[in-house]
Amino acid sequence: MENIELTPEEIKVKIISITDAFGMKADIAAQAMGISVIRYRKCLSDKVLYFDFTEKNLQDLACYIVHKAEEIKSLL
Repeated sequence: MENIELTPEEIKVKIISITDAFGMKADIAAQAMGISVIRYRKCLSDKVLYFDFTEKNLQDLACYIVHKAEEIKSLL
């Protein structure tokens, strides 16, 4: 299987899609990715240069969602 690297813009689009789909507020999304809310907002901004999300941020966000889903499933 080929390892495909995503561009910072592609990562940003994926993160925005995920957080919008789950209705995640900035503080929760930032916590899930292990970054500050300020950095999260800078990464979202088109006006602030040199602040991009990384693939690790995307992976951390996905892991957070899976973990929360497992917690909810265990309560059912």
